[in-house]
This record gives sequence, C-alpha cells and structure tokens, in this order.
Amino acid sequence: MSRDNHDNVIALLATFKHYGETATGGLTRLVYDAHWLQAQQAFIVQAKAYGLTCFIDPMGTVYATTPTRNADEPVILTGSHMDTVINGGGLDGQYGVLASLVAVGELLAQYGPPQKPLGVVAFSEEEGSRFPTTFSGSRWLTQQFNGQDNKLRDTQGVTFDAARQQAVAQLATLVPMRTTPIALAAYLELHIEQGNILNARGDELGLVTAIVGQRRLAITLTGVSNHAGTTPMIGRVDAVAQAVALMHELYQQLPKFDGLRYTIGQIMVSPNTANVIADAVQFSLDIRHEQQALLDEVTRFVMAQVAAGGGKACLTTDISATPLSSVLLEKAAQTAAQQHVRVHKMISGAGHDAQVIAQSGVPVALLFVPSDQGISHAPAEATADQQLIQGQAILQALLYQLGYQSS
Repeated sequence: MSRDNHDNVIALLATFKHYGETATGGLTRLVYDAHWLQAQQAFIVQAKAYGLTCFIDPMGTVYATTPTRNADEPVILTGSHMDTVINGGGLDGQYGVLASLVAVGELLAQYGPPQKPLGVVAFSEEEGSRFPTTFSGSRWLTQQFNGQDNKLRDTQGVTFDAARQQAVAQLATLVPMRTTPIALAAYLELHIEQGNILNARGDELGLVTAIVGQRRLAITLTGVSNHAGTTPMIGRVDAVAQAVALMHELYQQLPKFDGLRYTIGQIMVSPNTANVIADAVQFSLDIRHEQQALLDEVTRFVMAQVAAGGGKACLTTDISATPLSSVLLEKAAQTAAQQHVRVHKMISGAGHDAQVIAQSGVPVALLFVPSDQGISHAPAEATADQQLIQGQAILQALLYQLGYQSS
C-alpha cells in the first residue's frame, strides 16, 4: 500500500473498509480482533510511507509522529479511534484517523518537519462494543485507565487483558512500544456529526463547544436455571422476566427527565439456551445529558430502581460534561472562514476521545462534518465525498497554523 496510490482520504477509506466489512455493507471491527489488527497494521504501513515515525503503547494504540529532535517534546496530536460498533459504518472514528494521517503526511511532504511536532493517533478502543468499558485507549494516554478493566470479559469469556496482550504482541513485531504516555500540546479530532443538525441547517462544519456527560451502567438480574418444559410457571425464578419488568419500568420513568437521552443497547442472557430458564441477564443502560447535576440525579434513580427490582448495577463508564478549548475553536472558525465554509457552533451528544483528553487539561478541538440523514452506528452511515475532503482540508490548514506558524 504505497503513498502514491493512497494519498487521498477517500481512497484510504475505501481500502480500510475491507478490514471488517460485513455482508450488509457495514463494518465490524472490535478491539483486538483480527480485523482490528489488520487495520492497525495497515495504518502503520501507510504512516511509514508518509515518512512518519510509528510506535505503539501497551493498549495497542498506534502513534505516527513527524521527525523531531526531542522525543519528549509535547506533540500536537490528531486522530480518532480504529474500533467500531457491531455492523457499524465506515466513517465513525476511522474517518478522523485517516483524514489526520493524510493531513499530517501531506504537510510533512510539502513543508518538511514542523516547528512543533505533529502526531497522528489511531486509538485502540473507544466504542465499548466488545468489553463493557469505553475510551480505554485515550484513558491510558491520559493516565486514567483503570487496571480493573483487564479482568472484564467479552461474550465468549475472553478477558480484556488476554485479548490485549495477544494483539499487542503482534503489533510489537512491526514497531517499538512506548510504555509511558507522550506529552500533548493539543489534541484535534475530526469526526462525522452522527446527527442531523448540520444537514438540517445547511452548514458544512460543526465546531463543538462542549460534549455531553455520559454514563453507562451494567445491570444484572439473577435467576435460577431449570428445565423449560418440566418447571411450572408458578415458582420460577426467571432472570429474563425480571429484566423485562425492570426495562419496562425504566422506559416508563426516564422520559420524565427533560432532555435525557437513554438507551438499552446490549443484552446478554445466560445460559442463552432455548430450553433453559435463564439464571442471569445483564443489560447496558447508556444515559447522556449536558447537565452534570441531572446525570447524578438519574444515576441515583436508576440505582434505586435496580435495587427495588432485585438486581445489581455497576457503573462502567463515567464521563463528565466537558467544555472544549475556546482558543482552538476560534482558530478553527477563522480557518473555515478563510475557506468560505459555513460553520455552526454546537454541543456534541456523543462521547469522543476528545472528551477524555480535554478532562486531563489538554487544549482540545472537535470538528464535525455532516452525516447524511443523521445516520451513524449503522451500515447506512455516509457523508458526501466532497464534505469529507473539505473537512480534511480544514484540519490540515489548522495543523499547519499550529505546527508550522506558531512561535
């Protein structure tokens, strides 16, 4: 995969779509699986073709940096995550990674090494699709990773740590590993909107002022397994029946919290056999709001409902509502104006690695390109090629300003 054939973000997106493409045209690339490994390896190959220096960290996140005399100098980092949801689209995360790679690679080719080092990152994981944890890549980078995550298991019983070690060992045959986080001067993330605000307004670029707070709970109900045919209905302790009742109650009560977005998106049944009464059900509850106080109130309410229903709830994701850098936002607005691009300042309803990094005190900018019909996390996820190219061009111009023109 040479740079000559793949120096356009659209071509790169088409190439990387092969790493996990589904029969319905979607993309399934779960952290540490074979398709994830293919994508990270391909990223390394392409980054090296651009003349960038590559290395990984213990999570399997891949970094590609411009040449620098001081390896410890803070880096202006740009990128996103390489994993996807199950049968998701080909732009979420991946677009930000590849657009950043093209932007930094082309800047290096045109202007040589920058005054301040630039770096591209392909975070190992953000989605939480395989294990009940999110943002593990950016949390490690910002020293917020909880070692307890290593004990988490996927639906096949594989632990996070076992999957991580096996995949990272293969990446380590290609590039060196750095075991301490790099210092960051700033972080820029280019992403699809995953909503329909920009399309509805006719705007071309979203400038994110803040990201909503997000919490995710793993809720477990316990029953007693027995034969589906010989066990009378009276006296059964059916975990599925308990879970359905609790889910129904949550769907009845949560709309009372104004502006709350809530989703039950993952359900696991044990032993998951047609002729056996379930002894356990675990399901996820994702709640989001821009007001931290309301998130706290909803969390307390859900915990009480779960306890009343005889279940247990564990908080697996806790991301505070986060304002982003007004300085970088203004620079992005000026860059867009110079290119005659219509912008809209907005709040992000989706969580991003940008949020985790901003909470560590690093200046962060998050830029959105429109999503066709607001569709994301689905095979129909799409953005017009010209809008993808335009987003990459604005990112590249902003990186030039920060890396080459800053004193």
